Amino acid sequence: MSRFHQAYRYLCLIPVLFAISAFQSAASAQIFPAPELGVASRFGQSWHPNILTAAQLLPALNFRDEIYWERIESHDGQFAYTQDMTTYPTVMQAGGVSLSLIVTGKHPSYDNGQTPHSPAGVAAFARMAAELTRHFPAVRSIEIGNEFNSQDFVRGPVRDADLVLRADYYMALLKAAHSRIKAVNPDTRVIGGAVLGIPAGYLAHLFAAGAADYMDALALHPYTTPVEQLSRQISVLRQIDGAGSIPIEITEFGDSDPHTAPARLLKGHCQFALSGVTRLVWYPLSNRGDGMAPLLSDTGKLTAVGKAYRFIQAELLEHKVRNASPDPFTYGCYYGPNKLVIWGEPREIRPGSELQVFTATGMEMMGKTINLSMDQPIVIISKTPIVIGENLTLAEQEILADSFHQYAYPRDGEIRAETDAFERFTRRRNREVPLVTHMGQTGPGTMWTPSLADPGDGFVRLTAQILRPAGSAAAPVEIVHRYRTETTQIVDVSAFFSPRPASIDGVHLVIRLNGRNLANRILTGPYHFKRAALSLEPGDMLEFSVGPNSSATGDVTDYRITLRRTDG
Repeated sequence: MSRFHQAYRYLCLIPVLFAISAFQSAASAQIFPAPELGVASRFGQSWHPNILTAAQLLPALNFRDEIYWERIESHDGQFAYTQDMTTYPTVMQAGGVSLSLIVTGKHPSYDNGQTPHSPAGVAAFARMAAELTRHFPAVRSIEIGNEFNSQDFVRGPVRDADLVLRADYYMALLKAAHSRIKAVNPDTRVIGGAVLGIPAGYLAHLFAAGAADYMDALALHPYTTPVEQLSRQISVLRQIDGAGSIPIEITEFGDSDPHTAPARLLKGHCQFALSGVTRLVWYPLSNRGDGMAPLLSDTGKLTAVGKAYRFIQAELLEHKVRNASPDPFTYGCYYGPNKLVIWGEPREIRPGSELQVFTATGMEMMGKTINLSMDQPIVIISKTPIVIGENLTLAEQEILADSFHQYAYPRDGEIRAETDAFERFTRRRNREVPLVTHMGQTGPGTMWTPSLADPGDGFVRLTAQILRPAGSAAAPVEIVHRYRTETTQIVDVSAFFSPRPASIDGVHLVIRLNGRNLANRILTGPYHFKRAALSLEPGDMLEFSVGPNSSATGDVTDYRITLRRTDG
């Protein structure tokens, strides 16, 4: 590379370097405790002492389980504990572990065996919760309900209710159970919410009804959120009145793919820490027949994700956590000064000779140069503080903009989030409408996680991975990503769009530079637009627009846009 090109490239980098410096300063400001690790066992369904023994060897020190209501209360209202599946908490606690119990379900004596909803049914439910608190005084927490916002664990009128009434039904159970539990033992923690996803819209109803006064922590089950988006979605939840400072526990978190599960657990532990989460429960401990990757095999041996759990337990839990991300395209956490979890878009990473590098499962990696990866986070351990740029070197970051990594949620009054390189908006009748934050699960057919939406068209949705335009060919509502340059740049453009099979006639994609079409086509399947060495001058606008073809029916479209700096 000539000196001229080196100098030119440096000048182009100056705005990026200032942005990265600001990003690092803001990202590393807060310090958090590492979330406690727990496991979701199923001893309330079937008692297997060998699984408990194997779990304790991990060691697993914190369990989440359940006792079924109909197994402990007879038809005459008397309580008895006569089965292994109702006495196991005593056995577990004799082994020195902590336990939280879910109270949920139904009983044939109340409300026709449906989810409790009448005053008598609610009172019986609360009495049962208090009875478990009394009978098992060492139980640390009682979790009220399980995924009450879904259709899988509720029956009867509760299942048929809209979200506002569903929240009211839940509040009745939460209030009654909280009162009875605290009367028995004020130190027993009451965990509320227990929601599937991060449905801030549904949770807003609970907090408006005073839920924060009746729970010591809020439980989430964010299965569908990409790890890199977790902290952003939890930040949206934190904007709800009453939810700003409540402790959050992730009481179910898992992966259906045993190959990706170790990475998801390690990355999740980092991102949850940065969200202020206090406890992370992996689902499940052992095989439950639902396809989720367990920590233990059927013979009690550690699986790959079990090894990752053990590695985290041994190396990371005792340390304070702060953000180690050097830029928006790389993710990481410092655990104390001497340990680092890091992953991100591919580039070389060079650890100093005194640093040890490990995989998510705890296997040491050898070699002077390692390739950073989005799929395989690494753990770096040193006897001295790790400092990126000193004893740990990252190759130059070439990405300028990325629609996934810089996806963010504007706050009220913002046209776009400060960290986003793209302007994201809808265009209808030649009018640009900024997208706003949609809380998630606000009604039938809405997503169960936060997204971006058009305030004037409830059909439009944009997440970090999918978009859904609206309207028709005659009156399209297009979703637009606009990149506006501030310096002279030469970039490689990569843009992927793929309408899903439910789209009845595909979507209309237009890519423009300053109004001049670079691509204009109807997509009925995957399409990858690539343009190398595209020259951009200050003020240039590069737009990616997706609208309906004839109809917007089924037009959910996967997408990803990335711009990389190049020498040309």
